[in-house]
Amino acid sequence: MYENKRTIWKFYTSIDAEEVFINEMCKKGWKLCGIILGSRFEFIKCNPGEFICKTYFTVDKNGNTDKRKNAVMRNNLITIGAEIIEERFNMETKSHIYALRKAELGAFEIRNDLNANIEEVESRMKYHTNYGVIFIALGAMILTMGNVFVAILEMLAAMFMLLPVSKYKKKLIELKKQREIIWQHKIHSEESTK
Repeated sequence: MYENKRTIWKFYTSIDAEEVFINEMCKKGWKLCGIILGSRFEFIKCNPGEFICKTYFTVDKNGNTDKRKNAVMRNNLITIGAEIIEERFNMETKSHIYALRKAELGAFEIRNDLNANIEEVESRMKYHTNYGVIFIALGAMILTMGNVFVAILEMLAAMFMLLPVSKYKKKLIELKKQREIIWQHKIHSEESTK
């Protein structure tokens, strides 16, 4: 009975690393079928390489989730043959989209343009920065109350949340450079047609 199911506990601060992990499992013949609290991944047996997974972080730069945009995005993914895996115990905000699609249908993207990629990276960076600052503040407050152990745990949580910020910063710079090159090319193309 259990040879067709597998549960793996992992915690990622980067949704990109999470996507890589899920796709590696798909290549090994394990299809994602559930996620609990962002760290318990449930898989069922499938054919190796049968599925492709794409992930998307739906929280905007201000920490909000646009429920209408989120619903439209999910419906669009279903229309192209993707299956949405819901993260249990995160049903209200639905801050992540996990989409699986049969590999035979070809590669697919959730973020379909450069501006959407930039917006998502900015959102992730702000999300991690905000939570890192909150954990630092909590740690400092708890330290003033004399609970050194809990304060250290809060500071470690802050460091953990802030780890991906530098990666996001680099990725954001790279994406903005790409956008600048595209804009410059477009401007030069328009000038040459005049």
